[in-house]
Amino acid sequence: METRKIDAVRDICPIPLLRVQEEAATLRSGGTIIVDTAEPQAVRNILEWARQNSFGTDVVRDERGIWQLTLMKR
Repeated sequence: METRKIDAVRDICPIPLLRVQEEAATLRSGGTIIVDTAEPQAVRNILEWARQNSFGTDVVRDERGIWQLTLMKR
C-alpha cells in the first residue's frame, strides 16, 4: 500500500492539519500518511480529524519532543 510522509516539524497550526487533509483527499483505502510535528495542538487536531474520518492512528513521541503520527485510511 501507499505511504506518504509529511514533515510538519516547523509548521504551526493549522498548517499540519491542512497538509494532512490535502494528502488524504487522494489517498486510497489502505494507504498511510506519516506526519512529523512538534506542535501539540496539531497532534490534537489531526487525531480528532482522523477519528472523525475513520482513520486508524498510532502516535509516538521521541526524546526531542517530536511526534510521529501514523494515519491509516480504512
